[in-house]
Amino acid sequence: MFGHFDDKYGRKLWLIFILLTVGIGIIGISVLSSATAIGLAAPILLLIFRGIQGTGFGEECGGAATWILEVTL
Repeated sequence: MFGHFDDKYGRKLWLIFILLTVGIGIIGISVLSSATAIGLAAPILLLIFRGIQGTGFGEECGGAATWILEVTL
């Protein structure tokens, strides 16, 4: 999904951006209040944070593997 940005802006810069994206998702999940405190917003926010985290992690796997392969060869 983000392979175009890897090629255009550089894999190292984009890898840092993706790691920040995953970190934002993890921090959002960890500070999320329970459903008793904020009601229906809790599961909705959880889905949003998990989507952010999953998207970042999916790109991180492909981008990091490609970057390592390019650096070692």
